[in-house]
Amino acid sequence: MKRFIRNLAIFVGACPVLAHAQYSYFWYHPANWGAPHYTADTILGSFESVNLPNGVLVSVDSPTGAYGPTAVLPRVFNTTFDGTVFSMGRYDGSCALLNTSSNSSDDVWDPSMVGDLTFTFTTAVERVGFSLGNMAPGARLKINGTDQGEFLPKFSSLLTGEYQRDGYFEIFGPNIHSITLDVLEGDSIVVDHLTFIPSAAPVPEPASLSVIGLGALAMLRRRRRLSS
Repeated sequence: MKRFIRNLAIFVGACPVLAHAQYSYFWYHPANWGAPHYTADTILGSFESVNLPNGVLVSVDSPTGAYGPTAVLPRVFNTTFDGTVFSMGRYDGSCALLNTSSNSSDDVWDPSMVGDLTFTFTTAVERVGFSLGNMAPGARLKINGTDQGEFLPKFSSLLTGEYQRDGYFEIFGPNIHSITLDVLEGDSIVVDHLTFIPSAAPVPEPASLSVIGLGALAMLRRRRRLSS
């Protein structure tokens, strides 16, 4: 019994490590630009209107004029009427999302109006996909607020831009609550065709696993007292 209790205590102490999500990454070459990436259980956000689909919020953290998390964009960025180099960034339709505090191409040249882009999911998801254009090397990826390292090298050592198109990116893993594209200072990017799939079963957070383990330990101690 003492050995079992000792092992249980070790498990509780190790919970934060065991519960650390493991993520996998997949990348589609820009040659496949425009191909649909969703199934029947996928939620799609195309940014064709200011209203985002249910289940996701967006925020931009720039030095001035940051916004979000919100389900309503500041404006629609129409790549046809607001034509710039970012017109190549739309994946489909006419509109896309910029990481500026106004979602306007007028601000892409002002570093104080450009910042990190975060998607926050109201319930945990197990897959996130999006097209991406114009990202400079050195940008980092954060999942659930935790830095995962440089963004682009995670997908392909052969990754190269093609007419400001980096490709279509997918991130897989349990219990994803937020994705942050932590860009270099002043680096403006364009995102489109956001897709995500809600998790089938939420994965307990480390704190929850610790509480479960402590509860089991308390029950064992109580049983020992009763038996003696």
